[in-house]
Amino acid sequence: MPARGPRRAWLVRWNWSGPHAAVKNPVIAIFNPRLSPRTMSDYVERVYAAHCYTLGEQLAIATGKRPNPYSAKIEKLASVHCGHNPWIEARVMDVEIEIDSHGNDIRLTADGRELPLKDGK
Repeated sequence: MPARGPRRAWLVRWNWSGPHAAVKNPVIAIFNPRLSPRTMSDYVERVYAAHCYTLGEQLAIATGKRPNPYSAKIEKLASVHCGHNPWIEARVMDVEIEIDSHGNDIRLTADGRELPLKDGK
């Protein structure tokens, strides 16, 4: 099935440096582009904590007993980053997804660049 054409959206995905930090399924979510950078910052921070912190660390941060060591940073009006390696990046981009005849996602393109969907594919 052909792609439907690019649409503006927040693309939230894992990024990393080096194979030791690679993430099996790098695409986390796609959101409405009208959501604010602050809203996306809160989301990205919570996802990072859920995946990278122990439950004890999450509780300490949630109750104010400990500051979050990797709080999200809004770097531009349409870019949010959180974490070290791997880290999460959320950006407003022109996103296009190609779907096969069975309804499976087979290709993701963001701002004209093909990105891996999972397992480095």
